[in-house]
Amino acid sequence: MMIDQTRIVDYAEADAGFRIKLGVLVRRLQEAAVNHSEAAGFGSRAMAAAKNAWILNRWGVDINRWPTYLEPLTVTTWHRGARGYMAYRDFRLTVGAEVVAVATSRWLFFDLERKRVVRVPEETTEAYSVEAHHATNMDLDAWKPPEVKEIVTRLDITTRASDYDPNGHVNNAVYFDYLETLLAAEATNGSHPRRFLIQFQKEISREIDTVNAGLGSGIDSRPFALWGAPGNYAAGELLYV
Repeated sequence: MMIDQTRIVDYAEADAGFRIKLGVLVRRLQEAAVNHSEAAGFGSRAMAAAKNAWILNRWGVDINRWPTYLEPLTVTTWHRGARGYMAYRDFRLTVGAEVVAVATSRWLFFDLERKRVVRVPEETTEAYSVEAHHATNMDLDAWKPPEVKEIVTRLDITTRASDYDPNGHVNNAVYFDYLETLLAAEATNGSHPRRFLIQFQKEISREIDTVNAGLGSGIDSRPFALWGAPGNYAAGELLYV
């Protein structure tokens, strides 16, 4: 089963160059994934009632062209299957017939009562149905976030009440807002990354009021990290080619 969602890029969703904001683009992906889960019978409320949850572990996004203000952006998503503790979901973003971006993600199935990751139940995969084709050439299982050995740009970002979702922690898409804020702090030549890879490592709870964000050096590839007093929240890599 695949689902499509189409909506124009609104004015508030565009940056100073009329391109869709990174955090907004990721929200579009997230909304499609959530709605697909609802259609399959594994929405957030149903999962919580069963004492289970999906935890987003890794995400990779390839940008062919940044969608712009007033363009009708369609997000297509599908479940690519599960293996052991992990499930895989891919995305295709189009404007008309043009593929403007593709993405892939890896999710963990979490038992809320036992407070640990468990094997993805077979009936869960059957409910979603499996579309085996890949949207990207990224291998999230093989990729590892690089270490930020030397921080070139650093910001201390204050969390906001709007950052938190119904689970009580900072929504995964907001991490990309933080990353976008970090990138904007640099004096650049206007170039935008073409690939974003991230691994989520620890939730940001309501007790956290400041998130440290750091960007490492590099030309074609640059590492980044988000961290705080409890440890590392996320780490990833930006690629410009």
